[in-house]
Amino acid sequence: MFAREILSSQKLFISNVAHELRTPLSTIKTSTEVALIDTGLPQDARATFKEILGELERVSEILNNLLSLSTLVRPEQMLFRSLDLVPIAEAVVARHKPLARERGIRLRLRAKPGSLAWANRTAVEQIMDNLVKNARLYTPQNAGGSGIVTVAPQGGQVLFEVMESGVGIAPEDLAHIFEPFYRADLSRTRLVKKTGSGLGLTIVREITQAMGGSVEVQSKKGRGTTVSLFLPAGGLRKVSSPA
Repeated sequence: MFAREILSSQKLFISNVAHELRTPLSTIKTSTEVALIDTGLPQDARATFKEILGELERVSEILNNLLSLSTLVRPEQMLFRSLDLVPIAEAVVARHKPLARERGIRLRLRAKPGSLAWANRTAVEQIMDNLVKNARLYTPQNAGGSGIVTVAPQGGQVLFEVMESGVGIAPEDLAHIFEPFYRADLSRTRLVKKTGSGLGLTIVREITQAMGGSVEVQSKKGRGTTVSLFLPAGGLRKVSSPA
């Protein structure tokens, strides 16, 4: 019980800090965007402001992910219902397809009917978005890469899987990929440069476990990565309400 109270206090602290940082970051971002509107701004100053803007976007993503960790991972606050994962996956893939196309990556969806999961819609959308985004970012540009997203019922569970032909993950890194802010080998992190918060897979695992599911990762260096997410099957259940 004492450990649970400590964890709860830590999550509350993280949430409060993240909320407090949002306002000054928003002010800095707005001021930077206004400065970039000036057509007479010297090129070196413009480049600096653009770099600042990029870093602000990254910090904002970190804060959003921290807030997700402090809220969505609490099962007592999640509204569960029977969800058809196919239309949610279709929307996520459609959102990422143009960005994947720009990198010369073919993104496809394989979906089977009857993919009903007992889950929280907001949480499902976030973990799907994180996994598809990773597949897009960690697949080399214009190298004939591909990403295959699969949604299918599997016994008493529903599978959501993202398989990409990217750079893969080294064996020594594979055991640590769910750790917050873990830095994998340089060949992998170089692809995403300064983007990403280092919290994506942490959030995927925490949220999935909060919904009673599990995550498996298979990867080979230089041959791609497959992330398989399993959620409890839905069906004729009564909608649960947050406590």
